[in-house]
Amino acid sequence: MANTKVTAEAPAGEVSDLPRVDEAIASVERLYQTLTGSPPPAPSDEPYAPIPVEKDAAELVTERLDRLIDALGQSPGQGDPLGAPGGTPATAWSPPITVWENTEGLLVFLEVPGVPRQELQLSDEGDSLTIKGRRSAEVDGLRLRMTERPLGHFKRRIILPRGAGGGDLTARLRDGVLEIRIPKPKASQAGPRTIPIA
Repeated sequence: MANTKVTAEAPAGEVSDLPRVDEAIASVERLYQTLTGSPPPAPSDEPYAPIPVEKDAAELVTERLDRLIDALGQSPGQGDPLGAPGGTPATAWSPPITVWENTEGLLVFLEVPGVPRQELQLSDEGDSLTIKGRRSAEVDGLRLRMTERPLGHFKRRIILPRGAGGGDLTARLRDGVLEIRIPKPKASQAGPRTIPIA
């Protein structure tokens, strides 16, 4: 009786698709790192490897995407991608800014829709303004599946014109836009201070 060796080979189309799936997973992991500034979470039970033959490629990719999305949805300061180690929030996004000027001073618009007033903090540092805030990644206990809106903590620093710090700065939140009025320079007060948001 002749000794025969049996080998299992995948159809040619499936073999050529495997590298593209690995490239897609690598792209998603790079995107995750770009958005969060942290490496993607390590798989819990399995080491990273190309897709095993016995697993459905689409199912594996979906499972890994779900794991990344779950990690994005965790609350900051708990060792997750939106929070730095030790509970210090990391900057996850930066709100767009518009600056208007006239003879009386500057009017700064910072777009922060979905950020509640109690999550905003505005500080006058003398030569700059620092705006910190947080857009929650949690909504009524629902699981985050996808978002095109940045979530988590942000910090934005605005350099003020010489002498503008310490003046009568005012701020108000209206329709998701933080409006900061900065009058033309006057005698400045010493030291940083917090500006109330109306």
